[in-house]
Amino acid sequence: YEYDGDGNRTAEYFTNFGDSYVFAQSRVEYDALNRVVSITDNAYQVKYEYDAVGNRRRMTATYMDMVGYHQKTQDYWYEYDALNRFTVTMGTLAGDHIVAGPMGSDGVQLGYNAAGERVLAVYAKDGRTERYAYDANGYLQTQTINGIVAQERTNDLMGRVTSQIERDVKTGKVVSNVTRVWDADSLQTSERDALNGMSTSYTRMADGTLTQIDSKPDDSNDTRTTSTYSYEWWDGAKQSKVKVQATNPNAPGWKPAT
Repeated sequence: YEYDGDGNRTAEYFTNFGDSYVFAQSRVEYDALNRVVSITDNAYQVKYEYDAVGNRRRMTATYMDMVGYHQKTQDYWYEYDALNRFTVTMGTLAGDHIVAGPMGSDGVQLGYNAAGERVLAVYAKDGRTERYAYDANGYLQTQTINGIVAQERTNDLMGRVTSQIERDVKTGKVVSNVTRVWDADSLQTSERDALNGMSTSYTRMADGTLTQIDSKPDDSNDTRTTSTYSYEWWDGAKQSKVKVQATNPNAPGWKPAT
């Protein structure tokens, strides 16, 4: 390592013990405010520009693609609001404005509500628009993608998810519908999968260490599985054995798996 008079690290070199192979040979430059403005290595060069309040406004990079050994470049612009939060990240410069960029690019446009919660994300890569809604306690409640509610949550006062529904964003079809129960220590005690008709219970020791997971289907003809966990005790519980027992009335005599 090498440093300048202000204590900034200006160089890093990594070689093998015999100094035969150089793995990295990077040099770093800083501006008068001790902000990184460039990093140069044999394989890449990265440069940074800043706005008047010190936010990183632009990043340009030139590097060698190690898969096809082609030289590639990146040129990303960043925009911020009055509270120094991203409003555009990895965007492009269009005239005097920083925008997310054309379809297929990496830019993302972001929006916030009065409480400072992120409520909007527009992705240039595939054109999708995501919107977020929160409950009265500030916990994420819904995620909407292109008008489809992709995720819908119910949270308790401690922020634990007590129910969650997920949908296919192309069809709107429900693909997951789960409810959860928690104990006073915020450890999950049970889970109900309404879509697949399965109830799961979790058994624990007094200290919260998991000892058993029992998954019971609604249909008595389906397979029930019980996983039992054994431990050795050192500075804490170290799992030593897992035993899985499946039962099905149509296939009696299943042996446990360990």
